[in-house]
Amino acid sequence: MFAENPIRFKKIDYLELNPKAKENYNFHQMAAILSNYGYN
Repeated sequence: MFAENPIRFKKIDYLELNPKAKENYNFHQMAAILSNYGYN
């Protein structure tokens, strides 16, 4: 009935990211933490 999802996620190594990707990663980490406390 449902097709198997071909998308596979893997953890990334933070140290291998370029500065812009690190900034983006940090922003989304903080957004996730704040959303746990009701901020949006």
